[in-house]
Formats: sequence, structure tokens, C-alpha cells
Amino acid sequence: MDHAFYVLVLMAVPVCVFVFAGVTYSMIRFRRRRGVTEDGPPVYSNNKVVAAWFAITTALIILVIIYRGTIGLLESRDHGHSQGTASASGNQQMVVEVEGSQWVWKITYPEQGAISYAELVVPRCCCSGLSSAGFG
Repeated sequence: MDHAFYVLVLMAVPVCVFVFAGVTYSMIRFRRRRGVTEDGPPVYSNNKVVAAWFAITTALIILVIIYRGTIGLLESRDHGHSQGTASASGNQQMVVEVEGSQWVWKITYPEQGAISYAELVVPRCCCSGLSSAGFG
């Protein structure tokens, strides 16, 4: 699984617990009593709670954006560094399996465990030649 998924779940669980606790409290505290037909007292919002809720959720969203962007930037830098060293040695090879169907190409990267239907992505260091293994 993706590490970002776990981070999002860890951030969503406290928010969901808080929301469900508030809804449960409201259902119990403000339920309609038997035999009462008139409206209850008016309920006013607490501006401090609204502002805190807005600030916390905004901070969580910004944290997710910055965290995932930073991780992606570091990963792209690591991949770029490894490509540079591999192109200098020229010994690295990459296996890519391409299967054609009627309206789509299925591109499988067995070493990485990835499948793509959109595009073929091969680092420059690994593009030394093509093999037609499996075609009779």
C-alpha cells in the first residue's frame, strides 16, 4: 500500500471520531421529548468552535499537500540520482512487457510490480535496445 494512504487514514480517523461524537451527542441531548409540541429554545453557534474547526481542517489539508509534495519531490530526486549513476555505467536493463489488445496497450513492469494502460515510461538509462521475445 501507498504510504500516503496511511497518513490520510491517520489524519481522517480523529476527524471522523469527532464528527460522530458530536452527532451522537446532539441526537441524545436535543432529541424530541414525548408530549412536547412546541419548539425548543433557539440554538446559536459558537464562533470560537467554528473558527477552530475551520483552522484545524485547513491546517490538516495544507499538511497533506505539503507532506505528499515533499515526499514526491524527494522520490523524484532519488530516482534522478540513480538514473544518473546508471547511465554512466550503462549496465542497467529494465524488463517491460507490452501486450496489445484491440483498443488498448497493456504495459507491465514485472520488476516493479506495476501495470499501465496509458503510457510507456522507461528511464533514459535503460533504453539501450528492444527485444521481441515471445513473438513467433
